[in-house]
Amino acid sequence: DQAMATAYKDGLEDVIAARSAICRVDGEAGRLYYRGYEIADLAASVRFEDTTHLLRFGELPTAAQRAAAAERLAGARPPPPPVLEMLRRLPRDCHPLDALRTAVSLAAAYDPDVRSNEPEANLRKAYRLMNLVPASVAAWQRIRTDREPEAPPRDGSHAASFLTMLDGKEPSAEVARVLDVILTLHADHEFNASTFAARVAVATVADLHSAVVAAI
Repeated sequence: DQAMATAYKDGLEDVIAARSAICRVDGEAGRLYYRGYEIADLAASVRFEDTTHLLRFGELPTAAQRAAAAERLAGARPPPPPVLEMLRRLPRDCHPLDALRTAVSLAAAYDPDVRSNEPEANLRKAYRLMNLVPASVAAWQRIRTDREPEAPPRDGSHAASFLTMLDGKEPSAEVARVLDVILTLHADHEFNASTFAARVAVATVADLHSAVVAAI
């Protein structure tokens, strides 16, 4: 019993939960890598949308893949109207993360691919969720400060779209680029708590929306 007590460790300390080629954090050296690319190189020259392609598929997109992804992302920008209606009914002191969690959960009910875990269906849901999160965050910030939500613009980068929905006006190119870099820097951080929670959820064959709710 004493030996077992000595070996016991809280939580996941020293537990190897998975092997991943997606992201690596070298804390001692202060380095972060996505798919083998050093984060400073990506942040300096790669847009956030291209970074998400790299994380998903392991390589940076070709010009054709970039154009196709931009079209898919732009086409999936508007959130389901019931999500905005729900956000309007929340108490104004609801925490933004609680509002976001509820929005993602409700959006699942209106997603035509919710019952499919096939790769292409999950990719379509990923594009919708990639838009739903900033749209919900921006809408809730405006609602709780007594302003009407702004519709997402059809054109522009992912970062610029969020800032337009948040502020009600198109940002300058410089400000949009700053947020683009911030999104790239925070796109992945190895096995943090949210990532682990999402992986536990999908290991039970939960749908993608449920995994994102668990992560939030």
